[in-house]
Amino acid sequence: MIKRLFLNDVFILVLILLNSTILFISGYFPNENQRLLLIIADNTISTLFIIELIVKFKEFGAKRYFKSNWNKLDFILIILSI
Repeated sequence: MIKRLFLNDVFILVLILLNSTILFISGYFPNENQRLLLIIADNTISTLFIIELIVKFKEFGAKRYFKSNWNKLDFILIILSI
């Protein structure tokens, strides 16, 4: 079930859009409580992206994973976010 969820492109696209929205909104909230909530949401989504990376590595193997340019970009973005 978890594996299927993280291999689902629609689920990942929703996470990307949600994360982009959170990052955009976080620039407009001066309240510390709201900022903290957005930071927690961003970190949670970043954790989900790391889980996606692990699932895809196990499913495809490193060599097949890195054949896709999208996966290369995902990998670089995850490393930079850490």
